[in-house]
Amino acid sequence: MVYFRSDNIISSLGNTTKENFDSMASDRIGIRAIDDHKIYPHIFPASIIDEVRLEKEFDNIAEIYPTTVKLLSTQNGLCYGS
Repeated sequence: MVYFRSDNIISSLGNTTKENFDSMASDRIGIRAIDDHKIYPHIFPASIIDEVRLEKEFDNIAEIYPTTVKLLSTQNGLCYGS
């Protein structure tokens, strides 16, 4: 019998479970002032994932596994896939 176990957390604190754990252990928070009028007309506090880093990591994975599918979902059920 073969068991495969994997976990990963992608958040504003990091792109791996270890990075997220280390950030929390160091009392870092992912909330910062966001000034992006495409999202909201005023500066607001939020926790946002580093999109540039995320895209780069997805691209690296897709080079190794060309059939990789990217799915991002939210609690309200909206989903984006590529």
